[in-house]
Amino acid sequence: MLWEAYTRQLARRPVCVKACTSCTTFTLTDLVAQARECWDDSGHASFDPARTAQKGSFGLLWLGPLNHVFWGRTVFGLEYWFPGRSWSAVFTRVAVDQATNMPLNMVMFLAWPSLLARDIEGAISNVRKAFWPSFTFALSIWPFVHPISFRYVPLEHRLLVLNICSFFVFSYATLVSDGSAQNLREPTRTVECLE
Repeated sequence: MLWEAYTRQLARRPVCVKACTSCTTFTLTDLVAQARECWDDSGHASFDPARTAQKGSFGLLWLGPLNHVFWGRTVFGLEYWFPGRSWSAVFTRVAVDQATNMPLNMVMFLAWPSLLARDIEGAISNVRKAFWPSFTFALSIWPFVHPISFRYVPLEHRLLVLNICSFFVFSYATLVSDGSAQNLREPTRTVECLE
């Protein structure tokens, strides 16, 4: 029943639904990241709702709408230029996505909180510090997920598959982007401490 409601809304408002599911994914990702962070000195975990809202807004305003267009059938989309389910079309779409869309999404994800605060220098610094580890980790996931998704998952549901996988991939990117500076300053903290 929930799936039917989802698919009905997806058919009526595809960009809105994809933006909202991406928002949900990144909100949950940050909630999990914050739950895994080190406890403060009083023994209570601190929760930063502004950070969670920033991460959710990335899915809502960037990832959901961008991937809807980039993977779609319009002149801006991969399905327009490389249509079909043949393996050659699938692997071409994967290669183009990995060479263009994925690095762009990673840069934006890492820069997003600083950009929202209008801190261009902070955005550049965070991308410089965290891009390579985040990018190489993502390369260990997406080239294996996308061929299956691009071949077997209907176009309208591919972003949902991405969102499910993103929950895990961007949890790691959150670890890197939010924890790099803190972890560099305090090397005695364990990897579970995300901030």
